[in-house]
Amino acid sequence: MPVPKAAVPVRTGVAAFAVPVSPEPHRRTTVPGEPFMLTPEPRDFLEALGVEPVEVEVEAQELDLTEVVGEPLRFSFHVVERSIRLRWGRVDIYREGATRLRIVESPGRTGLYVDFATDTMTGTLRVEVFPEVSVDDELLFT
Repeated sequence: MPVPKAAVPVRTGVAAFAVPVSPEPHRRTTVPGEPFMLTPEPRDFLEALGVEPVEVEVEAQELDLTEVVGEPLRFSFHVVERSIRLRWGRVDIYREGATRLRIVESPGRTGLYVDFATDTMTGTLRVEVFPEVSVDDELLFT
């Protein structure tokens, strides 16, 4: 579902909106019109992937999965800017408009799935971490 144009935050050097203080800053709900991305708790990453996200700037986290998978793999996400960046070998994907980051586990498989929605596109980026790294990117323009 596209996010209404009026709900997309505008940034001009300094945040154009106030960030509410939450006792659980990583457990924010995101619905159309909300400027935050829903993410799992830090401990959920540790349990599923073997690493915790490291804060690289305010509201921005990075998962360095290099040691876990045996090849260069970094996944960053910014909750307020609703953006992600995936760096895997020569693949470098940056995207805004993220609404939800999920850890998806099934027998023998674990992955990070990111849902996107803006006024011009919707889709999901799937990063399978286990048993081997793979990337599936699905975007639909609206």
